[in-house]
Amino acid sequence: MRKHLLLALAICTAAMAKVQPPIIYNGEELELDTTFTRVQVGWSPTYIPEVSGMSCSRVTPGYLWIQSDEVFRIAAINPKGTIYSKIVFKDCPKHNGAFRRDWEALTTGVWQGKNYLFVGAVGDNDLQYKDEYYLLYMEEPEIGNIANPDPVTYNVGTNYIRYGYPDGKAHNTEAIMYDNVDQTMYIIDKVYKGVNTVYSLRMDTVYGNDLQILTEVCKLGKEGEIQFQRVTAADQTPDGKYIIIKNNYSNCDTANCLIWVREDAKEPLSQTLQRQPKQIAAYLTEWQGEAVAWLDSTTFYTTSDDDGRAPIYVYVRWGSTADMEQVKEETATGTGADKVLIGDRLFIRTKQSDYTFAGQEL
Repeated sequence: MRKHLLLALAICTAAMAKVQPPIIYNGEELELDTTFTRVQVGWSPTYIPEVSGMSCSRVTPGYLWIQSDEVFRIAAINPKGTIYSKIVFKDCPKHNGAFRRDWEALTTGVWQGKNYLFVGAVGDNDLQYKDEYYLLYMEEPEIGNIANPDPVTYNVGTNYIRYGYPDGKAHNTEAIMYDNVDQTMYIIDKVYKGVNTVYSLRMDTVYGNDLQILTEVCKLGKEGEIQFQRVTAADQTPDGKYIIIKNNYSNCDTANCLIWVREDAKEPLSQTLQRQPKQIAAYLTEWQGEAVAWLDSTTFYTTSDDDGRAPIYVYVRWGSTADMEQVKEETATGTGADKVLIGDRLFIRTKQSDYTFAGQEL
């Protein structure tokens, strides 16, 4: 049964203790987006070691799909980290007789009115795969009975899209995001020096096992003028309006999370990504931070590729302290339909409109 009431997400009302300093991007210091508040809400389960992919469920909103890059495991959890469902793929693509490794990304999206779950066997640390990159996909299942402590396990056949790059070379990738507006997968390579490149591939289940060649979309920044490398995660809101891309640190002590705003649904993503983003001030460096997932236009989650249990953080958008005071007043008078104050804690409910833009159902 689909959930009609979405999970309420608690956030603290205290001000942030510290923020990241702005970085230089395209030769300019980025503007800080100070509208998000960061709170730890849980821990990743030990069943999924080294979480490298995460996406919010669109069939059962309020829950998260996560996957490991160390073992071929996928699970659905609540924000606290409790497992409710598991997925086991059968007959996965192989390399030299063994399952193709480096599963580095996971996302959800809508194609022809159906919700899909995508898993990206897209990593290539040793640059050995060349044209053996795969997007495994399946219709997103219902998350198991949330009242049942025993997780539901789904054993599914493996459908996948195989792709390569237009330059014919190997690329290491850890970030994919699905655009519900144009039903296209966007893939961002992980560059240690220089700029990251954004590629695209239209979703289509008729590809079969034939090799598809990605289309180069744009660069993230300009050579020599960027301090944002090693992209490890990306996601879009269900309506395609907000894009988040985050990176992992190397030879420095910080990583950052940048946000772009699409002017309207018809704007090409390449055009959006050529504008200067803002830097999310509340984002603090995570050890091997490789996962980000939008719940809706107000809320996103992050976690990291830690060997043990990693913290799960929620970031909730509040315009200002004055906005929060207004919420308190609306709650007290019964006029606040989407936000509510319980004790000294503020809650926000995701809006149904955020899930229906691309034909998704609650």
